[in-house]
Amino acid sequence: MCLGTLLFSPAESWLEDQHPIEAVTQAEIELSFQERFPDPHLAHAVYLELYPEKTLFPERVNLEAPVSAEQLATITTLADTPERPITDLTGIQQLSHLKNLHAEGNEGGRIQQLAPLASMKNLEHLTLRNEFIQDLAPLAKLTQLQSLDLSMNQITSVQALQGLTQLQTLRLTGNQVTDFRPLEALPAVQAKDRAHFEAFAQTIQAEGTKTTGETSQLNVYTPEGEKIPATVASSQGKCKQKMALNGSNQGSNKSSIRIQKGRLWRFYNKK
Repeated sequence: MCLGTLLFSPAESWLEDQHPIEAVTQAEIELSFQERFPDPHLAHAVYLELYPEKTLFPERVNLEAPVSAEQLATITTLADTPERPITDLTGIQQLSHLKNLHAEGNEGGRIQQLAPLASMKNLEHLTLRNEFIQDLAPLAKLTQLQSLDLSMNQITSVQALQGLTQLQTLRLTGNQVTDFRPLEALPAVQAKDRAHFEAFAQTIQAEGTKTTGETSQLNVYTPEGEKIPATVASSQGKCKQKMALNGSNQGSNKSSIRIQKGRLWRFYNKK
C-alpha cells in the first residue's frame, strides 16, 4: 500500500490566500425556514416575504423548505400579524439588508430580547409595540434608525438611544421612564412637537420612590433636563391607591401624576 501527501500547487496556494474559501457546507445551504428561525411566527413572516403569493393559501406555506442566505439577503421589509405575533427574534440577523421591521405583541406572544438586532445596522424603521422589552442596549449601534416606536413596553432607561442621531421620530408612550435627559440632542426631540416625539403614560412602581416619613419623593426629568418633583402621599412607606396628586407645569411641559392600584402613573406630553 502506498501513502502519499496531497500538495497544493503554488498557483492554488496563491489563489487561496487571495480569495479565502468560505466554510459553507451543503447542510448550511439547505437549512430550512424552521431551522433558521426557531420562532415559527418569525419563520412564517420571512416565508411570506419571499413567497407573497402564498398569503392567500396558508395551507401551502412550507416552513420545512430550504432557504439560502442569498434569498434572505433580498428581504428589506418584515412585519408580523395579530394572528402570528413574533415572540423570538433569534435568526433575524440573517436578514442582512432588512430596513423596516414591524412587530406588535398581543396575548398570543410578545418579544422580550433584542440581542438578535444588535448587528442589524441597515435598519431604518423599527416598530416593536406592546412587547415585554426592558433592555435597549442592543439598539445602541443601530445608527441608521430614522424612526423608532417602542410604545407599551417595560423600558426604564433610554440611555442606549443617546447615540441614534438620525432619529426623526421616537415614540415611548406606555413605559417606565423617569429620566429623558439622554434624548435631548436627538432630532426627534429637538423638533419639539408630538408628531416627532411622544412619551405619554410613563408608569413607575411606587416602591421605587424615596420614602421620607409620610411622603415619597419622585423626580422626573424632561429631555431638556427640567426636574419635575412629585410628592406622593403614603401610608407606612406604601402609596395609597386611587389618590389624586397635583400635576406641575413648567414652561411648555405639562405633566400630571396620579396613583392607581399601587402604581404611580405620570403622563408626559411635549408641545
